[in-house]
Amino acid sequence: MAGRPVLTFGVELEFTIAILPSSVPDPDPSDPRQATGILETPVPNIENIALEHRDHVDYKIHAAISMAITNALHSIGVSAHAFFQTNKTIPDPASESAQEHLHGWEVKRDVSVFGPELADDHPQRVYDWYSVEVASPAFHAVDVAFKEVLLVCQTLTRRFRVNVNSSCGLHVHVGNGADGLALRELQNLMALLWTFEPQIHMLHPSDRTSDEAALFCSSLRGKRKYFSRGLMKWVTLTDAQAVARIYAMQSVGELVEWLAKRDHYHAYKLENLLDGKEGKAGTKKTVEFRQHEGTLNGERVVAWARAVVALVDFARNVDTAAITALLIQELAVQETKPEGGLNLVELLELIGERKTAEFYRGWVRENRAAILENLLARRMEREKRKMRELMED
Repeated sequence: MAGRPVLTFGVELEFTIAILPSSVPDPDPSDPRQATGILETPVPNIENIALEHRDHVDYKIHAAISMAITNALHSIGVSAHAFFQTNKTIPDPASESAQEHLHGWEVKRDVSVFGPELADDHPQRVYDWYSVEVASPAFHAVDVAFKEVLLVCQTLTRRFRVNVNSSCGLHVHVGNGADGLALRELQNLMALLWTFEPQIHMLHPSDRTSDEAALFCSSLRGKRKYFSRGLMKWVTLTDAQAVARIYAMQSVGELVEWLAKRDHYHAYKLENLLDGKEGKAGTKKTVEFRQHEGTLNGERVVAWARAVVALVDFARNVDTAAITALLIQELAVQETKPEGGLNLVELLELIGERKTAEFYRGWVRENRAAILENLLARRMEREKRKMRELMED
């Protein structure tokens, strides 16, 4: 819609980096990516690192690793800083350069990420693996920003021996600058995500979507069952009833309380949208999309970021009557076809995100076997859930 502010977004990349002790022979000397010398990276003013960063015995190691990655990003013209630095570069947000953002990328440690599980005789066992998170600044959702995300991913994979495994995730924050989302915009978004969750799950492995396995990104539809204070009992909703309940909420705080606040590890983190009146105020007024598996494939990162930005933008601008008609039609199809009527590619085309839709059309073709395997796993889980609900009733 013309005249509406461009949405903002940010990405968080999780991975581990291989460090080769200087006394150990390189298991792959033909690999041009750096593995030695990283721990010797000069760290300016290391003696002044704040005490909160010294609570782990390896803080000097992580400081050197963060500095090495920061230097690599500086070498390609990308503003960045290590976790212990406070002199963050703030370029002009109106700039048309490849650094159009509010703050630089931050390189830090992620305690939730672990190295790869390797057999005792695997040649990569000689590496020391360290966890890393590289978090982008708050970008305006324009082409130059997505190009920088792609460039950062390419640089990380070309400069360092990195590993992305099942302990890693790709998180994308989407917001409207410092303003957050209005209640009706958030209602449209969450109703859309609830309705099309089966199609969205097609893009993600079962350990990121299963009610049992997705410990850090639980699904929306897992919220079907809730305790009704009015009825003083547990109520299990149909999907249509859940969407109606979303639109019945009277405030952002009330909606967050039901969908997210009581469960810290969910696929859509909404708490950052709260202000001081409705709960703990968020430091960034965003919806955080947490369900994507970890990846440093720049094209995948950009495609997912574009997709979720497009979904939020659609929810922000669409007429409520129009989206309600779409949701009613889709949920009616899902009563007989659980995987839905529109697939995600068709949904992206419908909301005008054709370039991203074309990317996922090709991705689905290339990953058909894995998608079918995940589809079967979700069907089995759905049947188990139905059995549990019948037994509980």
